[in-house]
Amino acid sequence: MPRSISATPEKAATDNSQPSVWSVYIIENRFGQLYTGITTDVNRRVTEHAHHPTKGAKALRGKGPLRLKFEQCVGDHSQALRCERWIKALRREKKLAVIAGTQPLPDLPL
Repeated sequence: MPRSISATPEKAATDNSQPSVWSVYIIENRFGQLYTGITTDVNRRVTEHAHHPTKGAKALRGKGPLRLKFEQCVGDHSQALRCERWIKALRREKKLAVIAGTQPLPDLPL
C-alpha cells in the first residue's frame, strides 16, 4: 500500500522535525538606549541589526555600534513574544536589572 505524503514538496523541504527554540535578547546602542527583540539565532539577528540596514530594526539604524547585553532561550515563539512584551513594558532600571541577572524573567504560561 503506498504511503501518503501530507506535506507539499516545498513544505517538506523546510519542515524540521524539531521545533525551533526562540530567544529573547537586549541590545544597547551607542546612546545607551535598549532594544529588545526575539529570534531563533541571536548572533545572526545582531549581525543583521548592525550590518544590514534593510534587515535590521529601524529603531537601531544609524545608532551603532551595537552591543548585545542580554540573551536567553525562552522556548517557543509564543513564549518568546510574551517575554519580549514583558521586558518592553519594564522601566529602564528593571531592564538593567534583567541584564545584570538580578531581575529574573517571569514564568510564562504555556
